[in-house]
Amino acid sequence: MYLNLVEILAAVLEVDVEQISLESSKNDFDDWDSLATMEVMSKLEDLYEVRFSAVDIMSVGNVSQILNLLTQETKSK
Repeated sequence: MYLNLVEILAAVLEVDVEQISLESSKNDFDDWDSLATMEVMSKLEDLYEVRFSAVDIMSVGNVSQILNLLTQETKSK
């Protein structure tokens, strides 16, 4: 799950996978804005067949938060 998230985020931000860690946040990348967050979350929704609320999507600010949210949603399926 973590590796898929990192690969998706790297593709959206157009950076190398090695630049992203569990601690990476919006502050670390100039291109990580709300639109990039929406794109990442949409790709995760499609990949894992889950749905995130708009509030949840807008509340995430780092890789760890996205992973925690994704883990919660996949467990509740």
